[in-house]
Amino acid sequence: MFLVGEETDSIGAKTANTLQWNTEFVIVGEPTQNQLARAQKGTLMINLNVVGKAAHSGYPELGVSAIQNLIAVLRDCENADWGDDPVLGKGTFNTGTFHGGEAANIVPPRASASIMIRTVESRVHVEEKMRRIAGNRATMEVVGASDPQITHVVEGFPTTVVSFGSDVPHLGNLGKRLLIGPGSILDAHTVGEKISKSELMAGVDLYERLVRKLLI
Repeated sequence: MFLVGEETDSIGAKTANTLQWNTEFVIVGEPTQNQLARAQKGTLMINLNVVGKAAHSGYPELGVSAIQNLIAVLRDCENADWGDDPVLGKGTFNTGTFHGGEAANIVPPRASASIMIRTVESRVHVEEKMRRIAGNRATMEVVGASDPQITHVVEGFPTTVVSFGSDVPHLGNLGKRLLIGPGSILDAHTVGEKISKSELMAGVDLYERLVRKLLI
């Protein structure tokens, strides 16, 4: 399958998951350095919005800085404990985008940020923790979320644990889910993003051996 939306809302995988399948396994191709992932962290993607009060920057005491208030929320998020799992490791927090203000001479009346938490606890627990941190200081919009995943492994193939997200959480109706593919996730989202030809060819051989093993 070729699925759209993996980097955003996984709408392709979610739609495919509603179809009628008679399959026992599904192999999700992600850059795992040709190792079978036995576990994957969950995700919680949120938009945060803060409303302040505009004022002339010469008289900041008459305004409320949405930027400063949002920074305070994000600082608390960065200092929070996002869990520690013996298999998955620690949960992590990242501020991906930040927008705010209108001009240098105006106390900023609005600010927003997009954040991603790589979760090692249930999405419900992490979302509750996030809401406690934000309190009445910011409004939250949950853009996407998934629980940590335990994936299928096969004897004789090396395994790893991954911290990135994939379509795995949304393909449960297709059978046992395997997560494996050529390339390194450390090259993803960088200016040098790549997969070498040798890794691709090794991946072809790997998929052939894996499918033969699954068919036994």
